[in-house]
Parts: sequence; structure tokens; C-alpha cells
Amino acid sequence: MTDPEPVTAAPSAPAPARRLVKPVLLVRLGALAVAVLLAVATTLLVVRKNARGPLPLLGAVPAFTMRDQRARPVSSDALRGQVSIVDFFFTSCTASCPRLMGRMADVEKMLAARSPDRDKLRVRLVSITVDPENDTPGKLAEYATRYHANPDRWWFLTGEADALQRVVVDGFKVHYEKADPAMGIGEIMHGNWFILVDARGAIRGYYLSDDAKRVEELVDDAARLAVDPG
Repeated sequence: MTDPEPVTAAPSAPAPARRLVKPVLLVRLGALAVAVLLAVATTLLVVRKNARGPLPLLGAVPAFTMRDQRARPVSSDALRGQVSIVDFFFTSCTASCPRLMGRMADVEKMLAARSPDRDKLRVRLVSITVDPENDTPGKLAEYATRYHANPDRWWFLTGEADALQRVVVDGFKVHYEKADPAMGIGEIMHGNWFILVDARGAIRGYYLSDDAKRVEELVDDAARLAVDPG
């Protein structure tokens, strides 16, 4: 009598197919999750941007009468009817003013990019000198060419020296002072701010010109006020 043949277990089914399903499924789920997260993040950014409330009322443009780079008379009433961005400088400044004016020129380009028809955006740039004794309209015109300023959209203004305290400090709330040459300091100290003024002559915001993020917010706020005075 022969011994029975040994019984061996049936070979197990190959497992590779089962192992492949899980990674593929995870990859698909991962891609879907990333897409969902990106969509949610984008939505939150849009909501956050649109959720910004109305800009505050921080004062009113002071009354003044000045002349622009074409020697045309300009009064504070001329700022009404159109959003304005105001800053302060002087032509002989070699420290902060060139950077300030360069950023104002950047603001002009950023605003132009917001609308194919720049005039419909209705935002004016206004640069007021704090050295009116030396900054004549002719000198302002020469200075404005450095920044390719369109005189119909970017005004460089000069006025009476004795009115600066009332206009700059009391009105626009920006500090400035003339340094004492006897102490070896010949510069005029002034704040490097962009000031946003609405079409009704109300001051709506102060933006530090050295802060790129704040400058972007300025452009956003100016464009928004031009469409909706809020």
C-alpha cells in the first residue's frame, strides 16, 4: 500500500492588484483635497477682501490756494469731485523724496492697470512742496519731468510759506519742520505718507510709502472710492 500523497495548500491569489488600488485611490483623493483646499482658500481671500468695511472719516482737506507746475491756480475746492492721493516733498531733497516720488509714480502705473481708460477711474495725484520759497512752478515743472508726470493727473503744488503750518500740520495732520542749518542739518523733515482723499474732500486714510503692502491697499482703496464713495 502506497502512502497518500501529501496535501499542500492551494496557492494564494496574487495580491498586487489589491495593493495597487489603495495608492491610486489616495493619489486621487489627495489631488481632490488639494483642489478643494485651494478653492476654499481663494474664496476666503476674496471674502476677506470684500468684507473690509467702509473707510474711516479722518478729517477734511484744509482750505488753500496754490499754483501747480504750469503756474495755474489750484484751490482746495479743485480736489472735490475726484479721489486724490496727496503727499509732501521738496525738490532739493536727496534723501527720502526721490523714493517717495518714485513710489507715487508706481501708484500711477498701478492705478492705470486697473482700468483701460485711466480717466474713468478718476484718481488724481497731488504732491505739495514744503519748501515753497525755493520750489517755484518752473522748478516743479522741471522736477515733474523726472517722473513722467502728466500735469492733468499729477499736480505739483506750491504756495505761501506762512500757510504751511495750517495746511500741512493742522489740516492734513502730517508733521514737518525745517532743520536748523546752524546745527549742520539742512534738510526739511516731513512725513513720508500717502494721504487718501475722497471726492467730497474728506480724508479717508494714511499709508506709509515705505510699506509695499500698505501701498497696494492704497491703490485698492482709491479704486474702490472712485467707484463707490462709501
